[in-house]
Amino acid sequence: MIKKNIFCSCLSFVFSVALFSQTNDTLYTVSYGNKTNPAVIFLHDGPGLNAVPFEYTNAKLLAAKGFYVIVYDQHGTGRSKNDSVDYAFNYDGAIKGLDTVYQKYHIKKATLLAHGWGSTIAAYYTEKFPQKVKRVILISAAVDYQAMYQTIINNCHKYYTTISYDYGLHLLDSIQKMDSSSFDYANNCIANALYAGLYTQHERTVEATTLYNFVGSLKIVSKPEKKPLESFCRNEKVPLLNLTADWQKLVKAGIPVKGVYGKDDGLFDSNSLAEIKKIFGTGNVVMIDNSSHNVFMDQQKKFIATVVNFLVK
Repeated sequence: MIKKNIFCSCLSFVFSVALFSQTNDTLYTVSYGNKTNPAVIFLHDGPGLNAVPFEYTNAKLLAAKGFYVIVYDQHGTGRSKNDSVDYAFNYDGAIKGLDTVYQKYHIKKATLLAHGWGSTIAAYYTEKFPQKVKRVILISAAVDYQAMYQTIINNCHKYYTTISYDYGLHLLDSIQKMDSSSFDYANNCIANALYAGLYTQHERTVEATTLYNFVGSLKIVSKPEKKPLESFCRNEKVPLLNLTADWQKLVKAGIPVKGVYGKDDGLFDSNSLAEIKKIFGTGNVVMIDNSSHNVFMDQQKKFIATVVNFLVK
């Protein structure tokens, strides 16, 4: 029998905090590769997650291809201080955090490799500092957040109907009645997406299993870290985000924007993917088979090859 508290367990996984959080006001950052190589800065998903999965599975591989890869945990997450007074949980604070990385490593221009929520920071940073961004490569990035959350609800509904899970269907009805700009709305959508397997590739490969087990074996302290998401929802109404006009403006200004998406990612439907391809150009969006939201772990070799291809063009 499915327990109702499964959603709390899922949420604890989403908002896991990485090992050894720092005790000063600086962001956790680390670099891989030769600093004379082209710079690539990875922006992790969230708000409230961290860069551990990418750092420990892909950063060195990408650096070995001839790039200077920089990874950081956004303020208030992972190994960065949770209560830093220097960075507020708003877009200005997120932009400031990324610019701190540029300054620390003396980067004049970099490619932004942005996963999920990280794409929002990438968009706003590029609008403010276009001279500092060579290109943007999006990974599983939503453009219209309301469309994404509605897709989650629709896909969860299909799943719960298939398994005859009446309690789940009741929860979805309750979510539909919530304020769609609120933390509770976003929080519940994410929890249901996790439970329904929308973040999971349909057929877990041996290679992907090895990577997930490895990341899981790291001494990561798992605890709910809801403050970033809750604060961003309160301060910026994140669930109402629609970056269509922002990305169109950047593309028109000549900023190269590419995208890597998993075909199994339950956060996107055919309509939202069609809109994404319309904005960035069909040839600039690569769909990878048997991979979901964490493309870089689900299909690591294909992901690295795709990103390198984008970087050398």
